[in-house]
Order: sequence, then C-alpha cells, then structure tokens
Amino acid sequence: MSIWLDEHEHSYQKVESDIEVDHLIVGAGITGITLAYLLSKKGKSVTLIDANRLMNGTTGHTTAKITAQHALIYDEFKSNIGKSNARIHYEGAVDAAKHIQSTIQELAIDCDYEKKDSILYATSDRYVQKLEQEEKAYDALNIPYEHTQIDMLSSKKALKMANQAEMHPTKYLSALVHEITRAGGTIYENTVAVNINHGEQTVVETSDGNQITCSNVYICSHFPFYEAVIFIFPDLPLNDPT
Repeated sequence: MSIWLDEHEHSYQKVESDIEVDHLIVGAGITGITLAYLLSKKGKSVTLIDANRLMNGTTGHTTAKITAQHALIYDEFKSNIGKSNARIHYEGAVDAAKHIQSTIQELAIDCDYEKKDSILYATSDRYVQKLEQEEKAYDALNIPYEHTQIDMLSSKKALKMANQAEMHPTKYLSALVHEITRAGGTIYENTVAVNINHGEQTVVETSDGNQITCSNVYICSHFPFYEAVIFIFPDLPLNDPT
C-alpha cells in the first residue's frame, strides 16, 4: 500500500500495436517523468511507457524526502569510487533538489512542499563509530553539516543537513504529467519493454510482441531490461537534456 498513489487516479492504455515515435522513455517513475517533462519543455516529441501504472514502483512508495543525505553513503563512496565521484554524487543530489523546488515554483504546484532538516543519528556505540567515519567523509568532501542532538531518541551522536525538503511525490509528478500531455506527449501503461534491437532504426520490443520504433530511447526503469554498455552522464544539466 502507498499513501501517495491515491492522489493519481488517471489511467492510460497499453501499446496494442506497432508504433513509431521520436523520443521513447522506458519507466514512468520520477526519473522518466522528469526526463519526459524536460524534453517536452524543449519542444521534443516524447512517448513514455511503463510496465505497470505510472509512479507505481519506487516513486509511489517513497519516503518523499528530498535530500543529499542518504544513510551512511559518503564514507563508502569515498572509499570505493573516490573523492571526486563522491563529490559529484553530492552535487547531483543538491542540483536535483534545486530543480524540484524551481519546478514547483514555476508551475505553482500544490504538492505539500516544505523545507526540513535531515538528520542521521546513532543510539549505540557501534553506530557512533560509523557516524564518525561519515563525518570524516563529509569533511573530506566539503559537505556542510551541523552537530545536533535528538533527546527523545537518546541519540549519542547526530549529523544534520539543514534546509533539505519533503513533498507529496505524486501530486508533484501529476503536474508534470499534465504538462507532458499538454505539450503533445503520449503515455502508455502496462507496456513491458523486453529488448532493444539496433539497426537502421532503434526498435524496442514489448512482452506482447509489439514493436516501438524510435529515434532515441532512454532507460529510466528501476532495473535495466537491456544488457548493454550503459553510459551515465553526471554532468548533464537538468535543464538541457539531449
């Protein structure tokens, strides 16, 4: 169950035959919907498909927090992928949060958006040590934070990222979906992409045997359905998808 999904009741048909589209986006969670919105905003012709209902995966069952503080990740990132890439992750999260806030303001979206502090805390000596390592990573990566205390939880140590946020995700994304369709975008639900064939044209095959011929395809599903080399471009501006 999800407390968020009740707010989005509109449904869309599935792909029932072979079709030809320009920009095809596979996966209609916050990533796919955001990309479809940004492309349509630039005048591109977009088609969005999802294996289930819109926002019915991770996006529809989210904690709804908008923050660069995601558990104890920066010490691990710094150790495994290096300081530069760990910093890129942080900056990407900050930029994404700014993008959400500016989009809410631009479209006047009523989605219960509210600034909140994010806090990681430890109630045992074991997790105090882990939090101390995370604090060292914050310092190494120049991530701003504050020390705080949560008396009601008897916390022994706590790190706060100030001015993070929360919102109602499906209220926010429903507004983006409206903008996508208003710009001429097409949406299909219950359409499972299973493979991509590259030839003179790119063709996405569905589990029902239908083919979607497209100029460009973007995989925004929770798990990739296509086994190939995947390039990630962390420096791609949020306001300039290609």
